[in-house]
Amino acid sequence: MRGEEILKKMLVHFFIITTGIVMAVFAFCRLFYPTATFQTADLGRILWMAAAGDLPLVVFYSRRELTRGEMRLREVLHFLLLVGVILSLAWRWGWVNLGRGFEVGGLLLSIVLIYLAVTFVTDCRDRKVTEQLNDKLRERYGPQP
Repeated sequence: MRGEEILKKMLVHFFIITTGIVMAVFAFCRLFYPTATFQTADLGRILWMAAAGDLPLVVFYSRRELTRGEMRLREVLHFLLLVGVILSLAWRWGWVNLGRGFEVGGLLLSIVLIYLAVTFVTDCRDRKVTEQLNDKLRERYGPQP
């Protein structure tokens, strides 16, 4: 994937991730810290978390088309980097106690759900663009046998 494509994806992903984090924080706090209160700094941290969650996309950068195996390897690496970054920031900011397995499990579940949401929205968006391109090609060259 070219750098320009990665930057476009990062911009789209940022807003999806931010929405997912807000929903996850709400659910997480309801489960583990129902009396939690938030400060303005926490809102900024949500934005930083979304940006940090976008950074692992750079593992997909390549000057050439990736093989299926290379793409799968990068997908696994991307997910592991993502989990590492998010867990590190959540621990550093005191959002999760790594000694409490349920908290870590809840955070990991949140990461997976947000990851799936981003993947779903991106796939739907890509499919729509592909359909539009195919429609334009059919319009120009007629139906193919």
